[in-house]
Amino acid sequence: MHRRCCELREALEERRMLEVAPDILQLGLASSAVVARGVDNTKIAPELIAYRRQVGQRLGGYWKNRSVSSHPAIEEYHRIHSMFGVENEPPAPEKLLSFIRRKRDFTSTSAVVDSYNIVSTRTLLSIGAHDVSKFPAPITLRKSEADDIYIPLGQTDRQDVTGEYAYIDADRKVICRLEVLQGDHSKVTRESTDIAFFLQGNEKIAPATLLKGSWLLVEMIEKFCGGKAELVDFLDAGVVKVTAPQKPNVSFEEFKSLNLKVGTVQAAAPLENNSALTNLTVSADSERQVLAVSSQLPEDITGQRVVLATELHPLDIGDVTFDSYLLSVNTAETTEAMSVVADIPDGVPLF
Repeated sequence: MHRRCCELREALEERRMLEVAPDILQLGLASSAVVARGVDNTKIAPELIAYRRQVGQRLGGYWKNRSVSSHPAIEEYHRIHSMFGVENEPPAPEKLLSFIRRKRDFTSTSAVVDSYNIVSTRTLLSIGAHDVSKFPAPITLRKSEADDIYIPLGQTDRQDVTGEYAYIDADRKVICRLEVLQGDHSKVTRESTDIAFFLQGNEKIAPATLLKGSWLLVEMIEKFCGGKAELVDFLDAGVVKVTAPQKPNVSFEEFKSLNLKVGTVQAAAPLENNSALTNLTVSADSERQVLAVSSQLPEDITGQRVVLATELHPLDIGDVTFDSYLLSVNTAETTEAMSVVADIPDGVPLF
């Protein structure tokens, strides 16, 4: 146990919790890692149960007369699977949404599982949770080899996944196969207190969605499971082809709750050890540190007027804490920062 915790600490200091092989990243499989410490997974708060049911009812209604399997993001998961010789293996978001469409609720297992399942269904990101005391970091998303060991969740016999892509620990044990099923050795239990979450999308899911999903997961864990969570890795696959809405339409009341404000960018600098994210200094109602996905920014954003979502749940990345992010918009085939051309003073709320 002590060795595993030391390895985790060293990995986080060097930002090595998650690595993605270049050939896998080129396929559009952008990923992030969130680590939560001091989690209480022994009970489910009534507030989480109520929220889970509310989300289940809403998503069940949205998907009632829509095809989950034909959504571009779900189709993309299957397309990538087929490139690795895997057919008829639905990714986790598809299985979750198919269940919710029938039951209008989630299968409740624990507070941790409820929290990341809610985020997964709202974003179509694949999310897995793993007890950090049970694996050595770093985890690498790469093509699996014959010497890699995979024992599926709930089983005891080894399964051959050679040639597929998987999340693999430093001992060459598979903690998750594709976006399909986790490994048994790193599973989270009621006794787990330090947990690593790995989030993954594909080229039909905007990198901004990966960031917002990571941020929402941090909020869910800290609010309903206790402890402290941090975004430790964010690996952007670059420009994506967003061809459809990522989730049900946001209501006007929910949109207003984002506390949108106009601001002018004063400076921009990539985050230390994570150039896929940028720290913007923005003049709004006050000088704010604003988080943005680097790939959605123009070459020189300094001086541009942008829209911010402010007063969010705090997100820690290393030594920096953010409560604002840069809003983006989907264009024909990509995502870019939302700019402002109207004569609106900095710091003025949009609603």
